[in-house]
Amino acid sequence: DLSGAVWICAQDKILIYRHGNLEIFKDNIPAQLSSNFVHAVQSDRAGRIWFSTNVGLFRLENGEWTHFNKS
Repeated sequence: DLSGAVWICAQDKILIYRHGNLEIFKDNIPAQLSSNFVHAVQSDRAGRIWFSTNVGLFRLENGEWTHFNKS
């Protein structure tokens, strides 16, 4: 991401590798995200973190999650 952190998705959790430390990310992870396969994680120029899953895209922005799906 913009701060240099590396986001890692593991089974039912999100990890952040930042400044040599591995942390568990715990901020209101949506159940749909934690129970599905994450294909990719990407940050954008605005600092948002995007998660591509088998049930759509999830965006994390300022601590708020948005789910985008086909419907």
